[in-house]
Amino acid sequence: MDAPQPLFKGVSFEEDNEVANSCFRYISRMFSELEEFRAFELLRSGLDRSKYLLVKEAKIIAMTCTHAALKRKELVNMGFKYDNILMGEAAQILEIETLIPLLLQNPMDGFNRLKRWIMIGDHHQLPPVIKNMAFQKYSNMEQSLFTRLVRLGVPTVDLDGQGRARASICELYKWRYKQLGDLTHIHQWSEYRTANAGFAYDFQMINVDDFNGVGETEPNPFFYQNLAEAEYIVAVYMYMRLLGYPAEKISILTTYNGQKHLIRDVINTRCGENPLIGRPYKVTTVDKYQGQQNDYILVSLVRTKAVGHLRDVRRLVVAVSRARLGLYMFGRVSLFRNCLELQPAFKIMAEGGDEGLQNRNTLVKYNNPVLVVTHAEKRPATAGPLGSPTSAELSPRSKTSPGIIAPGVSESRKEAEEILNSVLPPKCWEEDGQMWMQTVSSTPATRQDVINLQEMLDTRLQQTQARETGICPVRRELYMQCFDELIRQATINCTERGLLLLRVRDEIAMSMEAYETLYCSSVAFGMRKALQAQEGKESLQSLVTVLQAEKKVLENTISDMKIRADQVERRNAELRASEEKKHAEEIAFLKKTSAQLK
Repeated sequence: MDAPQPLFKGVSFEEDNEVANSCFRYISRMFSELEEFRAFELLRSGLDRSKYLLVKEAKIIAMTCTHAALKRKELVNMGFKYDNILMGEAAQILEIETLIPLLLQNPMDGFNRLKRWIMIGDHHQLPPVIKNMAFQKYSNMEQSLFTRLVRLGVPTVDLDGQGRARASICELYKWRYKQLGDLTHIHQWSEYRTANAGFAYDFQMINVDDFNGVGETEPNPFFYQNLAEAEYIVAVYMYMRLLGYPAEKISILTTYNGQKHLIRDVINTRCGENPLIGRPYKVTTVDKYQGQQNDYILVSLVRTKAVGHLRDVRRLVVAVSRARLGLYMFGRVSLFRNCLELQPAFKIMAEGGDEGLQNRNTLVKYNNPVLVVTHAEKRPATAGPLGSPTSAELSPRSKTSPGIIAPGVSESRKEAEEILNSVLPPKCWEEDGQMWMQTVSSTPATRQDVINLQEMLDTRLQQTQARETGICPVRRELYMQCFDELIRQATINCTERGLLLLRVRDEIAMSMEAYETLYCSSVAFGMRKALQAQEGKESLQSLVTVLQAEKKVLENTISDMKIRADQVERRNAELRASEEKKHAEEIAFLKKTSAQLK
């Protein structure tokens, strides 16, 4: 049974030909493998073998753009060949670094074999780091090729679905992207639907006051630190560890290197040697953490006197988009919430993501919320989310809230309510899968209501720590709510007066928008002028340094010339002395000779 059998049975030519072809293919494959292995017999060093594998065998090769720039000549000489380039984080790569990877192979017959070039990036996040301010601001060197192409309108493929963070956390940066939605698993996986143990919210802005009267410090130029935030953020980290959160799932970020070193020192002191607590997965800056993620992110904003470079919205987008399940930021709430550029994110952050709370904290007087139901879903009236009973059900197709206008109400009352609903539209929100609606109240206001409104306004201004001067979005929002309440009260008593106040309100809003635009442009102009002045100062300082060096050289030259002059003067004095001595000797000799001749 084990005896060798003939390959060719001689029954059919086609069968024998197929057997011969299969044997030939097998032998050819063996010779091909031997040819590949032969290179390892000739190449002895590991470097040569790795180069051979890189050029001949590798199908997918990963490298950085910096490595490609440094090793370009070597790769070209090796005969490096590729057809496709996939470039990640393209928005954070310099233009010259983007182009170098395209030139790592010699063209074949004058034609480049590169077929496809794919760039993946996010121009809403941080650009390349340019330390020279002149190149960064005036040469626009921080603009990547990816950003340039997007700005010029080159067709792009927008990835409009995110699968990293909870839907609530995504709201913090969704306003920066067009039609950004969530992938299906965000609403299906249990980890995204489970609340964070020990925390009231998925994301939260924690206000940190001064510690012993000290907020931010600057021991060295641009080396900002905040001891209160460092201690607070480490305490929250220890709290999370005691609740059972894995250390490798927690990262601590900050916006300044000085705070990073301070947080590391606090961790080493508080919990570094404690095996039950341990160290977090990473403590680094927001800029260094771009492109990475973790389940829980703790962020220290450091600054208490000025917003600093967090005013760049791209840095804020990076900071709030690193977390998957929980984001907790520590800083001076009043400072960052009043920053015009950061207002959309910090407004949501300060409210803890509770839209219902936002609806209930307005100064405008509203009716009790009612549950929105269709005619097919008629049910008994239920209590609103505030616990107050509703008087009627509401159809989602109706444009005015039912149960407000009774049959015996006068036409003027109806007209006033219609104006109120058009001026102050009903507020809608979803809670526990149910849609609620809250319409503005049509109850006339009394003198005591006006006094209470003034007291509420003063209290709210103190609670929100609104700035008293300058452009303050918080103060403006409260004033607009107060003005809307006054419009409501005036409209109920006199519709014409309410419409006039509405016109005034709209004019004020338009004027404020114009002033904001002017303010933003003036800030940009001031920044440009400040940069120009700084550059002029640096150029003058460099000129002073050069002149001081030239002065030192000239002083050394003068000193050398003085030394030489002294040497020449001494030499001349010695020559004069020797000549006088010689002349004296000659005179004495002549006198002696003359005396002898007499």
